[in-house]
Amino acid sequence: VPVSQQGRIGLPIHIGEGSWLGAHAVVAGGVSVGEQAIIGAGAVVLENVPAYHTAAGVPAKTLRDRRKKDA
Repeated sequence: VPVSQQGRIGLPIHIGEGSWLGAHAVVAGGVSVGEQAIIGAGAVVLENVPAYHTAAGVPAKTLRDRRKKDA
């Protein structure tokens, strides 16, 4: 069957409010990026990124939690 006739299965992507995606970042279908998360430039996000976390790389890995720590 030609590729043009095979159909397409698309999964939703959720980008949380206030999140930043760097230039040329790719988010795969079915993945959620939490609110206030930061995705580095050129990252390929294949897994969910929690809210307030920073992720980068190919594939993207969570680097740190940006929430303020209680003193």
